[in-house]
Amino acid sequence: IYLKTTSGSVSTAYHVGIARYQKLGLGLQGTFVSRSVDYSQFQWGSQYNGSAYDPNLLPGENLSQSAISYFDVNAGLVYTFNNTANLIKVTSNNFKQGTIGLAFHHLNRPRYSFMGNEDRLYVKMVAHANMIFSLKNTPLALQPGALFYKQGPSEELVMGGLIRYELLPDSKYTGFYKGAGLYGGAYVRLKDVVIFSAMLEFSNYTFGVSYDMNTSHLTAASGGRGGMEFSLKIVSRNPYFKKTAIF
Repeated sequence: IYLKTTSGSVSTAYHVGIARYQKLGLGLQGTFVSRSVDYSQFQWGSQYNGSAYDPNLLPGENLSQSAISYFDVNAGLVYTFNNTANLIKVTSNNFKQGTIGLAFHHLNRPRYSFMGNEDRLYVKMVAHANMIFSLKNTPLALQPGALFYKQGPSEELVMGGLIRYELLPDSKYTGFYKGAGLYGGAYVRLKDVVIFSAMLEFSNYTFGVSYDMNTSHLTAASGGRGGMEFSLKIVSRNPYFKKTAIF
C-alpha cells in the first residue's frame, strides 16, 4: 500500500419539531485524518534516462514530507415532513412524505498537500430532496428525487424518480402480515449516465438492482456500458418512538 489514509469521526445531531408532523434537524461532524505515502514505490519522469527507468536517478521533487494530518469539519440541515403521524405507510391513499437537506463539508478548508504548500480542500456543498406520495384510489405511488454536489469548479446533478406498485397491502388492523411493493424507474446524472433502477420491498426489507448506461463522450470507449449494483436495505423500528407524540 503506497498511500494510506486513516480517519476517525465524531458526529452529533439534534432534531426539533417545528410544526405538526414536521421536523428540522441539525448535524455536526468533526473528523481527524492522517495520511502517509511511501515515495520509494513511486516512479518519476526525471528517473527515465531516455531509454529505460533508472531508480538511481534523483526524482527531482520535494519529498521531505511523507505524512500529514488535519482536522475536518462538516455540518448540515435537514427538513422532513409528512401528512400523518408516520404510522401510515405509502399504501394509504393520502400519504405524502418528503425530505430536503443541505450539507457543507470541509468548512475549515484544511490543508491536504504532502508538498508543504497552501493547497486546501474546497468546501463541498451537497443538496438533496426526495418525496414519496400515493396517487389517490390507485395502487401507485411516485417517488421523485434530486441530488446536487458542488466542490470548487466541479459539480454534479442527479435527478429522476421511481414508481411504486402495491403488490400486497398491509393488514389494516391486526398487523398480522406486512405489505409489499415493486419499484421501477430511472435517474439521470446530467451529461454522464442514465441509471435504471428496480426494487422489491417486503415489510422492512428492500432488495434493489440498478444499472448505469454511459451517455457522455466516454461512450466511444465504454460502448455505453456501465456497472451493475445490488443493494439490500433493512429498516428497524425506533425503540424510542411513541405513538402518542404529535411531532
